[in-house]
Amino acid sequence: MEEKFMKRKIESFDEFLIDQHVQLFTLEESKIHLFKSNKNAIHEDIIVKALIRNNVYLLYRSKYLSLDNLEAIGLFDAKNKRLYPYYDIYNLTMSLSKYYRKSYSSVVDELEQDAMNLFNDYIKNKKEYLKKIAKPLFDKNLESKKFKDSLIKMAAIEYVFNGDCPMILKFNNLDDEKEDYSRHLKTCEINRLALLYLLDEVGKTDISNNLLKLYLEKTNYSNETYEETIGFRLLEIEYKNKILRDMYKKDDNEEFNIYRKTRNVVQAIKDIQAKFLTITLSCDNEEVTFKYPKGEILIPDTSYTKNENPLRRLSRYDISNKDRELVDKVLKKKSENYDIYINLITEIKWGKRILYREK
Repeated sequence: MEEKFMKRKIESFDEFLIDQHVQLFTLEESKIHLFKSNKNAIHEDIIVKALIRNNVYLLYRSKYLSLDNLEAIGLFDAKNKRLYPYYDIYNLTMSLSKYYRKSYSSVVDELEQDAMNLFNDYIKNKKEYLKKIAKPLFDKNLESKKFKDSLIKMAAIEYVFNGDCPMILKFNNLDDEKEDYSRHLKTCEINRLALLYLLDEVGKTDISNNLLKLYLEKTNYSNETYEETIGFRLLEIEYKNKILRDMYKKDDNEEFNIYRKTRNVVQAIKDIQAKFLTITLSCDNEEVTFKYPKGEILIPDTSYTKNENPLRRLSRYDISNKDRELVDKVLKKKSENYDIYINLITEIKWGKRILYREK
């Protein structure tokens, strides 16, 4: 019964959309009668058509049963007979209309995706140009040991995880820059641009080009252009990859030996479906065995600390009270020992299964 009622209502709604002489459509009798003292008060929910231009109408619904409170609910292109609802309302499923094309939000999503595709193509096609304009800034930063060490640590994280690390994938894919551009699109009120697009006043390509141009002309908090910012990240990735290639070399490379054991440990445990592992550490000819959360071992460390290990330091708070005292005794409560605890591991077990053993 309800389905037939909605079908009849939609058919009537469709007639209302294409009839140029009818401006109001009654949804249903309202059971609530508010604003009785207001001369503009009405007793039905209604939809109003408002002609913008080019045979395109904005659709408004009465809000709070008053003509003084109209809520925009969609757009209808009468020329091409296409309906773009902002959303379905509780007493009218506009997506059932035979003129329904797509939701207005999906049009906005298409424009955002087109703009993002152009942004990605711009980076790909202008890669060398972007690196060139950012190189003076990058070279200046490279004079800082702190900055250089941060890139070495990023390379080390990629090395020990063999590239299988969300943080590294985000870094390599320029996800931060893409997220920033996505925020830029939101601030440009792309909803309004979608209206101009549906009015045939501006094309999709023009919208994407103008949005990109506007973004590239801006500067960040450091007064650097976003072209420099993107080029800077590309140079960071390039420098990091050069270090990474050195780490993968089979030749003895004393500078990066510290990471090889860490990589062996990570590769031995990363795919194991375990919450806790049993770890044995050896420090100054003393050994200690304790249980430790597997997830804590695999957390990358990008902090600017003296810790050369690319994984987070040993957390005392993730060790049981009983084992903590024994670990503290063996590690002599020295901070550096907690930093490099991975290098002190001699064995890792999961139940009776040996996952890693020092050769």
